[in-house]
This record gives sequence, C-alpha cells and structure tokens, in this order.
Amino acid sequence: MKNIFSTQKGNVVTIYVPNNCLNELNKPSTLQIIAKLEEINQNSLIDMVIFRTIQENFFLPKFCINNTSITTDTIVNSDYFINLTEMIHNMRAMTVAVFEGSTNTVGSSFLQANDLSYATENAIFSNDLNLTNKMTAKAAEDLGLITRVIPSDKIDITLEYLIHTSILED
Repeated sequence: MKNIFSTQKGNVVTIYVPNNCLNELNKPSTLQIIAKLEEINQNSLIDMVIFRTIQENFFLPKFCINNTSITTDTIVNSDYFINLTEMIHNMRAMTVAVFEGSTNTVGSSFLQANDLSYATENAIFSNDLNLTNKMTAKAAEDLGLITRVIPSDKIDITLEYLIHTSILED
C-alpha cells in the first residue's frame, strides 16, 4: 500500500509524508520516500523537493499511546531512517521541510537533513514522545534548529515565492 503521494509543479516536487492517527515512520513508508527521492535524483529537471505532512497539526511521528514498543530511538537509529536522512542531506535538488504543528525527536532529526526548514508560529518542538519538554518555533529559530518561522497564513505564499524564484533561475 502506498502511503505517500507527491505533486510536481514545474521543477518542484512536493512530497506529502503520511501522518494519520497512527503515524509511525515505519520501514515501508520510509522506503517509499527513499524510492521517490531516488526517482527525483535521476531527473535533472527537478530543482527543489518540499516535504509536508498530510495532517498539518503534527510532523513525524505520532504514536498510539498504547504502543509502548515504539520508541523514538528505535526509529532514529534504524538503518532505514539513517538512509533517508542521508539521502535528503545529499540530494542534488534543494530540500525544504515545512513544520506546521508538533514534532518530536524524529521530526527534528528529519528537519536537520533538509537545506531549509520552515515552521509556522504554532509549531512545537520536543525531544520526547509525549511532548512534555516543549520548545516554541521562535525558540527553535533562535537556536538555529529551523531556518525561519513563517506565519501560518503566509507559508503557502512563501513556498510559492521559493518555487517562482527556482523557476526563474532556469
């Protein structure tokens, strides 16, 4: 079953990462993202990859509270997640992650692999599964964890500007 989908607008591909009610960045989902990135790397006409989630209020991963076998360390230290972040980091095309909700260690590790990372003012960063040790998007920006905080009503226009700028360079 395919969990990710993507759209292409000119030389920009947006990959929508799954994050439904149980959002484990599991091996099958990660391998689907890696396969899409390999396809993109073969296309010299693609200049930018944007990562967004289907559900805006949470970015990688959200776990079922009853599933105690899943831990952040299990995912972050897995071969498939390491391969994914290395691939993103080494992409020919520029990579951009958009954070519009809460994220924990896995999402934070994912964003560090990208060239640019934007968060809306509502984004919350945490280093644990329960989001008890929280950091605002502004604090994450001040610490250099993200590129910039963008107001939620301006995130789409900011991405359109990036896309337009990328198209003009061709």
